[in-house]
Amino acid sequence: MIEIDGVSKRYNGQGKLAVDNLSIKIEAGEICVFIGPSGCGKSTTLRMINRMIEPSNGTIKIDGEDITKSNPDKLRMRIGYVIQQIGLLPHKTVGENIAIVPRLYGWPKELIEKRVVELLDTIGLDAAVEKDKYPSQLSGGQMQRVGVARAMAVDPSIMLMDEPFGAVDPIARTRLQDEFLRLQKNMKKTICFVTHDIDEAIKMGDKIAIFNEGKLVQFDTPSNILTNPAGDFVKDFIGSDRLAKRLKLISAGEIAKRIDSLSGCEMMHAIEHTASIQETMSFMIEKDAEYVGVINKGKLSGMISFADIRSYMNKRAGV
Repeated sequence: MIEIDGVSKRYNGQGKLAVDNLSIKIEAGEICVFIGPSGCGKSTTLRMINRMIEPSNGTIKIDGEDITKSNPDKLRMRIGYVIQQIGLLPHKTVGENIAIVPRLYGWPKELIEKRVVELLDTIGLDAAVEKDKYPSQLSGGQMQRVGVARAMAVDPSIMLMDEPFGAVDPIARTRLQDEFLRLQKNMKKTICFVTHDIDEAIKMGDKIAIFNEGKLVQFDTPSNILTNPAGDFVKDFIGSDRLAKRLKLISAGEIAKRIDSLSGCEMMHAIEHTASIQETMSFMIEKDAEYVGVINKGKLSGMISFADIRSYMNKRAGV
């Protein structure tokens, strides 16, 4: 758990606070996304957690321990850190880059080698092919994967990620997001994730912290922020297509579970229960179907219609 209590940051020579009296609690195992316009304080907040930047006021605790009581270098060694520029050392191979922190910890060579191979497998790269390559020989997406692997090298419980997928093309970015969310299901790391992209924030975050001019404007789940934005700034920031964004967050299974009986039902078309409502609606339009079945673990578990979707969304909106 990360607890930020009354934290402010004023840079030398600046009258305005970069971060203004921030209090926030990030639960263990959650992805908390920091988002806001340029200069809002999101990256400053991230860097105060590992003391790359020291706060002017307030306290930050990790698992109940005030981080100012820790040696900054030792603190950073136990926190994974991923940045947009990746930061791989160009004169070191992929394997050597991943091994940097384990070597600082004094791990034996055999254990380091094993960990490097394990991590490359985890991020979907073939160790036999990629381990001895240099960063210049990798694609942007591959370099970003290696950056994530390096941050996970000593299995830190906390990871700080500053626009980690911002420097790759949209297709690679979507793939990296999906892969990271898949990994997070097993890793259950506590992650602070900075982005300027509201769609990425909604997709990646268990919670979203929206900043503006150094202040925390709203802190909540993606669904609650889309349903109940805290004022005009948040409404404008998340955009006019709030309904479409909400449809991406709800799965077909969430609505299909409300079907009580399947007796006598024969489905010509069916979709996986994990499909979003947006995907489900597109599928129904494509098939010209009034309703479709919902599949869970290879079996028909429910059905869903446009009326079901409309009713569900009206209930969520309090209509």
